[in-house]
Amino acid sequence: MPPKKDEDENELYDKAANLIWESEYMLILAGPSFYEDSAKSAFSDPRCDPMLLPRAPNSFFGFWGHFFNRYNEKGTHDGYSVLRKWRDMYFDVNSQDPRRKAA
Repeated sequence: MPPKKDEDENELYDKAANLIWESEYMLILAGPSFYEDSAKSAFSDPRCDPMLLPRAPNSFFGFWGHFFNRYNEKGTHDGYSVLRKWRDMYFDVNSQDPRRKAA
């Protein structure tokens, strides 16, 4: 939904934060694309195709082995630290309502 002309950016952030805070669930998906430009996605490589497995298993497993090693060699993206910080600040698995930890 586009912002109203009289709303400034901070008001929009506040609204978004409140909507997130009041939501029952939040699903965050992060993976290799968190690290790399999507134009360089491993999934666009033809060796990623599972149909290659019966025809050329060495190429298929070589590609995935290289991808696995490259992914594991990278340091943790700063975004994961932000997510971990939010989790630790606002959520408590032992609480009836984890959103209320910080309230």
